[in-house]
Order: sequence, then structure tokens, then C-alpha cells
Amino acid sequence: MILIIASQESYSQSLAVNTDGSAANASAILDVKSSVKGVLIPRMLKSEKQAISSPAAGLMIYQTGPDSTGFYIYNGSTWDWAITTGNSSGIAGWKTTGNSGLSPATNFIGNTDNVPIKFRVFNSTAGQIDYTNQVTCLGSLAGNVLNGADNTAIGAKALFASNVGVNNTAVGSNSLAGNTSGNNNTGLGYYAASAVSNGTYNTAVGANAMLSATGSNNTAVGAQTMASTVTGSNNTAIGYGSNISSGLSNATAIGYNASVTQSNSIVLGNGTVNVGIGTNAPQHLLHVGGTITCMKGANTHTGFFYNATSSSDGIELVALSTTDAFASIQRGAGGYCLHLGKGSSAVNQGILGFYVNGVDIGHVDCDVAGTNVTYYTTSDQRLKENIRPTRYGLEKLMQIQVADYNYKADEQKHNQTGFLAQQLYTVYPQAVKPGGDDPKTQAWSVDYGRLTPILVQAVQDQQILINAQNEKIASLTLMMKDMNEKLEQLGKAPISK
Repeated sequence: MILIIASQESYSQSLAVNTDGSAANASAILDVKSSVKGVLIPRMLKSEKQAISSPAAGLMIYQTGPDSTGFYIYNGSTWDWAITTGNSSGIAGWKTTGNSGLSPATNFIGNTDNVPIKFRVFNSTAGQIDYTNQVTCLGSLAGNVLNGADNTAIGAKALFASNVGVNNTAVGSNSLAGNTSGNNNTGLGYYAASAVSNGTYNTAVGANAMLSATGSNNTAVGAQTMASTVTGSNNTAIGYGSNISSGLSNATAIGYNASVTQSNSIVLGNGTVNVGIGTNAPQHLLHVGGTITCMKGANTHTGFFYNATSSSDGIELVALSTTDAFASIQRGAGGYCLHLGKGSSAVNQGILGFYVNGVDIGHVDCDVAGTNVTYYTTSDQRLKENIRPTRYGLEKLMQIQVADYNYKADEQKHNQTGFLAQQLYTVYPQAVKPGGDDPKTQAWSVDYGRLTPILVQAVQDQQILINAQNEKIASLTLMMKDMNEKLEQLGKAPISK
């Protein structure tokens, strides 16, 4: 080996190390040349590198262990690990200003071992990908202290709290931010389900949906849905602002600002909305276009509710079939306004019954052949007390005024015969229902049927008089016969009968 020192200037020297005696390159302070050997710079451990006092910028060493083996150059503040083909695994040349010539088969961002990848912004959590625990987070402080498995957090502070829950999905700023141990929850939207801490199976979709709720098995779809609900489970709210009062269970609110205040209830709309079934333009709070089937239990059919019959326009409630009983309100030509019917499969003779507090007070029946109708009013002796002879009879009946008249509203002035309610009330008030000041809306009315007992009693009273008169006539007839026989014996003319 030949060491040559060449002097170009009194203040500038170059050192050449080689085997061929050539001079050093004028631009180099040290020019090493060899075709069989290399330059071996200082080698040391990582701890020894870090122990160098005040390293100069550009200082170079080779780190031998315990990790990240390779060349290091001090840049004036930190040690830079020199990227080589041995330690880059294809990262070499990956630029923050953009890359070109990439191949999706070989180029990627990530690692080749099973170690979670975490992202930071301003040295704060900004995301992570955990292959083992199936955790994916992206966003400022998303999944900040996430320890549970199978969780997904996308958005600032999504699943922010210390969380050991599993199977949660949070998408949106602060969605499920307060969840600590809840499982199987889904929050989609700004602050969606942000207060759910230990609840399970909650689903919130929309900004501020389920904002304060802490229960389980709740579903809120739409902005501000269940926003003021604090406690409660098994509830559903769909539509902007729809709400469930706190503490309820199995309550459902559907529609803009719909609100439920009791458990086990369903509310459609906010009270000013028409609900249509089978129609696209409902005209009333509930507008059904079609047939309603009524079921007793899950599979027990009890009847239909039609919005028309086959022969007339109207509403018809039918039992099991048209051969069973049915009731309808019709307006077709020739039909009755209220139509009650029964078919061949009906099991009884009753057509219409009246009840008060579960007690039968009257009914309308037909005969077995279905040819006649009978009207009944309950008069069971077992239901009565203080039974005594009536004080109403022929005398009272004679006080009742029977009049001919026509109604003022009858333009044809049809003659009618009947009672005058006010006059009848002075004699037999049981048959009259008093009215008010306006005869058009509070007219006095008469129950003509209630006059039957007094008519019967009057006939009985009259029959007693007739029987007494018949007995008297019979007695007088015998007396006349006896007198005539005596007159004949005396030779006188008989008394004329």
C-alpha cells in the first residue's frame, strides 16, 4: 500500500490511499482506492452509538445491534438510519410528495409481520389497524383507548373512551364516544349513540341520533331521533326528531317529530299526519284502501273489514266469511244505512245485542227459519226488587193526549199521529227523555215501547170493569126473567127486555 500526500496549496492537502501510487483527487481530502478491499468504519452497539458525546453532523457509524442494524449518519440533531436494499423491503424511494411506477402486487403501506399499525397526528392517536383483534380505527383520537376486539371506529373521537366492548361500529365524529363496555352497538353519524356506555345491540343512524340514551336494544334512525331519551330499552324511533320518553320499553315512534310517552305503544306521525295503507294520498288520520283482516292470535282468523261491498258503496265488517255474520254501513241505491246480517254458518239466532257493564239489557233475534225478527228488552225477574202493582193504568192512560200533527221541517206537511213529549211527561215521565232549549239539537223524545206496560194495565183495568158490568147485566137479566114469569101468572103483559 502506498500513502501519498500531495500539496497543492500551503493550506490545502489531499490524502490518497491506494496500491497503484496515483495521486488523490483534487476535490477530496481523502481518496481511497482499491479493487480488492473496502473501507471499514467504526462499528458499535446501539447503546454505544447513543453514548457518543456531541456527535458532529455527518458523523457516520455502523450499528451492529441489538436491532435496526446498518449505517447511521448524524444529521445534527438525530441519527438517520441509512436505507439500503437490505432494510428497506421496498420502502426505499417512498416519497411524501408522491410516487410513480408502483405495482399493487408488490408495493404497499404496512408491514409483513403480525404487529398492529398505529397512526399519529400531533403525536396523538389518529388510527390503528390490528389484525389479531380485528380492530380498525381512523380519525383524530378515534379508538383512543380501545382494548376490545372486532371494533371499527371511523371519525374524530369515535369509540373514544377506554373501551373493552366488542363488535361495535362507530362512523362519525364522536359516535359511540362514551362506550366503555357495551357490545354489538352501531353508531353512524355525528354524535350518534355517543352516550351509550354499557348498553348492547343499539343502532343509531343520523346526527345526534340516540344522543343521550344509555339502554339496550334501541334503534334510532334519523337526525335528532331519541335525542332526549336517557333511559329505556327495546324502543324504536324513525324520522327526524322522533322521540321516546325516558324509561319506556317496547315503544315505537315513526315520522317527523313523532313522540311516544308510554310503553308497548306505536305512534305514527305527530298528530297532524294522515296515515295511508293501500293509498298514496290519505285523506284522514288513518286511510285504508283495501280489506282489513282481523286475527285473534297469530293464526286464528276472526273476520274481514271491507271498505265496500260487492253491491254498494260503504263499509262492511264480516266475520269468518259471507256465510257468517256481518255488519255494514252502506249508501248504495236500495240499501239500508245500517245493515246487519247472518249467513248459513252462523251458530246462533242473535243479530244485535245491547250491553251495559257486561249485562245484557236487550237484543234483536231472528227465528230459526230466518224469516222474522224479534226485539227483546231484558226483563228478568231475578234482576228486579221492590216488585209491586203499578199505579199507572186506565186512569192515567185517559190523561194522555193523542194528537194529529206534522213536523215544521216537513215541507209536504204529511199528517202524523202520536204523542206530545212535554204533555206525556206530565202523565207518564218514564216514557219521555227531556231535552234542552234548542229543539233542533236537544229535542224532547218519547220511547213509544215503554207505553206498552201502561196499555196492558189499562186493558186489564178496563176488563175488570167489563167483567163487573157483565155480572151486573147477568143479574139484572135474571131479575127481569123472574118478574116476567110472575106477571104472566097474574095475566099481565111481560116486561119488555
